[in-house]
Amino acid sequence: MYLNNLQMKFVVFIAVVFVITMAFAYIIYRQFNKVGKTALEAKQRQQEYQDQLDVQNEGFSQQDFENLTPDNQDQTTSQK
Repeated sequence: MYLNNLQMKFVVFIAVVFVITMAFAYIIYRQFNKVGKTALEAKQRQQEYQDQLDVQNEGFSQQDFENLTPDNQDQTTSQK
């Protein structure tokens, strides 16, 4: 089975398209892993920060937070 010149060009064209497609797939795969790793690191940093805030705010009650609102500051300045 010998291929004529046009058929050989078509097979080469298909092979080139396949190689280019695989190259793009590899690039997308690498970028997907980089973004996933960055997102995981950011999520871990966020969780660590949230844990730190939870430890800092452990002694506060809801009443303490309500006393820190700007509305209460306006009331104290108007009473003076």
